[in-house]
Amino acid sequence: MKKSKKKVTPSQLNPRVPYSFLKDIVSKYKVSDLLLTLGQLGPAYMSPEASISLRTEIPPYAVAAIARESILIGSETSKKIFTGFGLIKYFCKYFNLSYDGPKYVKNANRDPLSIIMRHAFEQFRYQESDFEELARSIALFRFALAKTPKSGITKEQVDRILNAPLEAAMSAAIGLYVVMIASRGIWLDNFASDPALSKLFSLVPGQSIINLKDQLAKTPQELQVHYSAVNTLRPVGPHLDRWRYNPLYAYPLVKLPNSVIVGPHLRLLLFKLSPNSLMLMGSDTDSNFLSNMGLVIETYVGMQLELISGCRQIFPEVMWGATSDEGKSIDWFVVLPECILMIEVKNAMLSVAARAGDENLLPDLKRIFNKARDQLNKTFTKFQEWHPSLTFLPRDRQIIGIIVTATSMTFANSSLLRDELISTEIPVLVMSLRDLEHFVPRPAEDLCHAIRLVVDDPEAMTYPSHVSVGKYLDNRQNPILESAIDEIPIMKFVANL
Repeated sequence: MKKSKKKVTPSQLNPRVPYSFLKDIVSKYKVSDLLLTLGQLGPAYMSPEASISLRTEIPPYAVAAIARESILIGSETSKKIFTGFGLIKYFCKYFNLSYDGPKYVKNANRDPLSIIMRHAFEQFRYQESDFEELARSIALFRFALAKTPKSGITKEQVDRILNAPLEAAMSAAIGLYVVMIASRGIWLDNFASDPALSKLFSLVPGQSIINLKDQLAKTPQELQVHYSAVNTLRPVGPHLDRWRYNPLYAYPLVKLPNSVIVGPHLRLLLFKLSPNSLMLMGSDTDSNFLSNMGLVIETYVGMQLELISGCRQIFPEVMWGATSDEGKSIDWFVVLPECILMIEVKNAMLSVAARAGDENLLPDLKRIFNKARDQLNKTFTKFQEWHPSLTFLPRDRQIIGIIVTATSMTFANSSLLRDELISTEIPVLVMSLRDLEHFVPRPAEDLCHAIRLVVDDPEAMTYPSHVSVGKYLDNRQNPILESAIDEIPIMKFVANL
């Protein structure tokens, strides 16, 4: 009798499988069954019993991708029986194994920088505080914007992006998030009758939550249409399928055929009001929005620098001549006890394809960072030449360049990128707005000492700044972000739950 061959799964044949394999198995299950189960993960992640193993076995970035594939290629007629979280773990296993390299797709981009980039942008946003991101939106689009009239952006313009005042939209989003967490990921029309939520409705009107729900809930068919329109404008190569655009970023709620509304990934409700999301929405209606926001972000960096206490002096950019046509310096000078920080602020954002690590990634990064490094070089040269515009700077201490990016680019100090950029005459560190916010609320001596320890260590210079500089600094509350939280009472209430 012939021995039957045991069926071998792709993972046993090869530790990597094409992403299309995951899409294929997801498509075999009913959309509503899968999305309703994913929706239950919101409260599961938040519960005190939630272990690190849950987030490891079912990572949130995998949940976002699985939900996307179900919406785009799944159906309601599938007959396969869905078995809950166990099956989600099975999907995540193949998600983690997925890799569309040369074995599956010709001309796949495999350089180390591209691989690091795509995984960093996919995963790291889920490791940051959602409420800190929301507070940063208030700090940028309210506090800093009010101090930057030359940007041309008005408070009313920002509110038009959301069809509501920013504070009201943010309160409604947090309220909707809490309501759907309480109902295990689905919308319940009688949500206001829950006694556990009574305090919530004293902070945000129930009707505003309903209005936002109606605005953000779309059927799978509507999400497919939206995806097709956006994906045409922001395409990625076939080997980057896993990292392509997700329609849930724009519309985080799904209206199922049985009229049930589910949030398959509830954190996306909060992501929608992050600074990056708001800037992208603004650029959809105003082609100058991003460049004008650059001025606002420069102001915001200056506001943060003012939080450094003790012996420090802060100066804005200077012009090399009587008019700006003759050129300008870097954005900020910070004179500390043992060093001078020359700070250049960059608000450039990468495309979906570049964030996924396509062939345009390196040229885009070189364009962003070489411009900043060139500006640092020019300013340092003027300093060495004793240019009259820079006589306010002392000559007895080390000069260190800092590039502050509006978007977190965790890999930006890596030698994989640094070796591709123009050289600089001074040591240069890249840090995000988030890094800066964590570093500045402390005495000038402490900040200067931490940064100097890093720039004097060649290996530490290649680490993300929150790791290298953060190693020498304790955690402190940022007063500007704390004031932003005070503007949204429901944020503080929910953060303390």
